[in-house]
Amino acid sequence: MNAMTKGTLLLALAAAGCGTEPSTGVPGDPAVAEPLIFYTGYTASALPLTPQGMNDSGSMAGITPTGAPALYSGGTLTTLGTTPADGCIRYSKLQPTPTNGVVGDCDTSMGTHPVYWFFLAWGPAHLPLQVGYSAVPSATVTGSTTGYSMVGTASGGPFTFGVAYRWSGPGATSLTSLQPVAIGTRTNYAYASSAIGMNDAGYAAGLVYTGMDTYPVVWSPSNAFTILQGLGSYANYQTRPTVVKSGAIAGISGTSPATGWYAMLWNLNGTLANYVPMANLASVDGLSTQGRLAGKAYTGSGYRAWTWYAGALTWLDPPAGAAYLQPVGVDSCGRIAAQAVTSSGTATGVLLSKLFCDTTVVLAQ
Repeated sequence: MNAMTKGTLLLALAAAGCGTEPSTGVPGDPAVAEPLIFYTGYTASALPLTPQGMNDSGSMAGITPTGAPALYSGGTLTTLGTTPADGCIRYSKLQPTPTNGVVGDCDTSMGTHPVYWFFLAWGPAHLPLQVGYSAVPSATVTGSTTGYSMVGTASGGPFTFGVAYRWSGPGATSLTSLQPVAIGTRTNYAYASSAIGMNDAGYAAGLVYTGMDTYPVVWSPSNAFTILQGLGSYANYQTRPTVVKSGAIAGISGTSPATGWYAMLWNLNGTLANYVPMANLASVDGLSTQGRLAGKAYTGSGYRAWTWYAGALTWLDPPAGAAYLQPVGVDSCGRIAAQAVTSSGTATGVLLSKLFCDTTVVLAQ
């Protein structure tokens, strides 16, 4: 049995995962045996938009075939209001909030502006940036909680390093820098930081960059930071969080250039809850409140999507005509929102559903 747990991960037994263990490779990898595939009854259905994000209740935000930003919730597609005068060429990184607002980026000819739809039918509000960051901003909002609170990264131009920020308060007008002054075991001054997301309780995750190292971190609701626990002597080697949910943080880690890659699960206090060895792991793109992971791996001939839950690894193949699936989120039931990507790079929306919802996974704090 592979060593799967660092710290404690208590899993409620699920029929698909009982008594199984994850594969340590991907199909086509000559270094490992072909993995045992666990089919859990996923069926694919087409979506009326190409999703870019999914919340716990299954609502999705994305782009319609006509290029409009939209929210798809409860079987209803709502086109979001836009304001032509704000110069948005396209909208990207769209994420539905827990209350079905939408947060994302407005890409303009002068840079990227963080935006939030407080009311879906209205044009989005542009979030404030630090004084001096308004000329050629490059900002992204990457996570959101209930109400008007979110985190993201902003920079002042092509020669200015990014800084992680938290927006909060009425209208999300209060801007707080999350960048620490020093980090690590020595005097190691931080010169840049980035935030990748935040859960409904206000815990945010991201990276802090110094002249010596890159540190994966979690920020508490009060903005105190903790370095995420790593694996082995190369604790921070290519380690980055990618998703934050109510009870955990998910991400990717390479313990060293020689020993491969791991999908990671951290508790909100920064301790390591679980890790899944996977050869040629490319990304961890989704995490449910029950502990289901989703992402993609590189098989040698292209990408292949996967999902992991309760010790079982399932490979997710694309519908006819697509080269691979790109997961973008997992809801609390275990449904996976994905993009079906063709060899030419075009994408359409796909929802992967199953007959029974996932049972609860408890992460020890």
